[in-house]
Amino acid sequence: MKSFTDFATSTVVDPIIRRIFPNSNERNVLWDPDLSAWRIDIPIHTNDRIDTGLDLANKIDTIKKEFNRSNIPTRVLFDIDMVTEYAYIMIKYDFKQVIKPSTSGNAYYCQNGKECIEQMKESFPKAMVEGFMILNVFKYVDRAPYKEDAVKDLDKALSYLDMYEPNIKLTSTYNVQVKRDNEFFMQLLKEQPPSELIRNWTDDIKHALTKMYYSSARAKIVVLRHHFYIGELSMIKL
Repeated sequence: MKSFTDFATSTVVDPIIRRIFPNSNERNVLWDPDLSAWRIDIPIHTNDRIDTGLDLANKIDTIKKEFNRSNIPTRVLFDIDMVTEYAYIMIKYDFKQVIKPSTSGNAYYCQNGKECIEQMKESFPKAMVEGFMILNVFKYVDRAPYKEDAVKDLDKALSYLDMYEPNIKLTSTYNVQVKRDNEFFMQLLKEQPPSELIRNWTDDIKHALTKMYYSSARAKIVVLRHHFYIGELSMIKL
């Protein structure tokens, strides 16, 4: 018997993504229980490419409308990030709209109809919650290179950064920054041992976080995630 998330993936999530990106034949739609979300990695072909903030916003708006028509309560937590021919979408399963307990087997992510982060927002001052979010970004970036699945920890870092500042990725300067950082990273990859580059790059991200350069930090996280994802980088062994 299929689980709820398997059923939703095959009958709702994947068909919606295929309609929005009709020219992308290779997709990887996965349910991530740690993030309570569908993680969708899509190779972008020429006539699917997103070059402007307006195109990006239109794509996200279409995704939201499609899911509003479905019976699966969701919200787009991550938008699309471009690194060369790579797009990344995170669609969060919204426990707040679910009356019955989740059948995905991950009820501990949601207590009394509220996720933990929502309870924090109601119980603590805003500055404390925001500090918690940024410190979690720092934590997941710091440990990602030493984990077998670095992509998952970098996803979590992006998740917390987007909860703190959701509009970074919609600016045209951010998209330019991602492409520029990716070109720089590829050049460094030719000049430095991968382990040294990873350490230096993560140090740069953490420095950007301490200086509150969140757009710069996000762009660098996206680039690092991309190169782990495509297999150019592997975990640093202690």
